[in-house]
Amino acid sequence: MKRLEKIIEFVRNAHDGQTRAGGVEPYFNHLKRVAQNASHLPESFQIVAYCHDYLEDVEGAHSADLLALGVSVREVKAINSLTKRKGESFKEYAARFGSSEIGKVIKAADRADNLLSKHPTWNNKKIMSYIKQAELILSLSNDLKVNNILRSRIEATKKML
Repeated sequence: MKRLEKIIEFVRNAHDGQTRAGGVEPYFNHLKRVAQNASHLPESFQIVAYCHDYLEDVEGAHSADLLALGVSVREVKAINSLTKRKGESFKEYAARFGSSEIGKVIKAADRADNLLSKHPTWNNKKIMSYIKQAELILSLSNDLKVNNILRSRIEATKKML
């Protein structure tokens, strides 16, 4: 089994039983869409896309699990940059993932998918805050294709308000 396939299977199993907002869609679908948003990029970006929520959303998850699986130190550092810390402001979080070549692009791909599937309980104020954050993410990312996806999702979301 190739490295990427092995990692995808690991992440699918790790997120088994988790669902997106609304409790219906399997969480793995989100990870797959994030990876698809960055599918034109090298394999390291795909790996980080699939693993970007592992440390944050899987109980008992550790960086060592990823390293043992064959995820490189560089990839694990990018995944760590995307892991929101308790009590951390968005500005602090953005400074961390923005300093990672892979992290800032995958965060843009992630936010593009999140705008596509907004939480059903969000009010307009929350959505506008999310859009403002997305615009900051857009300013950090340096991949034209991912940025175009995110930019189109921002505009579509604004039109729905």
